[in-house]
Amino acid sequence: MDEDGKDTADARVEQLTAQLNAALAERNALRADAQRVTALELELVHTRAIIEEMKQSVSWRLTAPVRGAKTQGRTSRKLAGRVRRAVRAG
Repeated sequence: MDEDGKDTADARVEQLTAQLNAALAERNALRADAQRVTALELELVHTRAIIEEMKQSVSWRLTAPVRGAKTQGRTSRKLAGRVRRAVRAG
């Protein structure tokens, strides 16, 4: 192999090595992302189980009317505000 051919081959090896390193880095990043997704999915399942357990508790069921009244009060205040604005604009 002549000197030009060796330089061309060396350049190609460097180019392919750089591409391989980039591909390996991307693969490692994807693996890390996949591990984070798996961990978040497990955390979500755990959190949903805690919420469901809380909703089944006696205290949650006993305070349901209070939470309902609070929601109803907010809805009523919003509606009253809309009526006042409509009357003023009207």
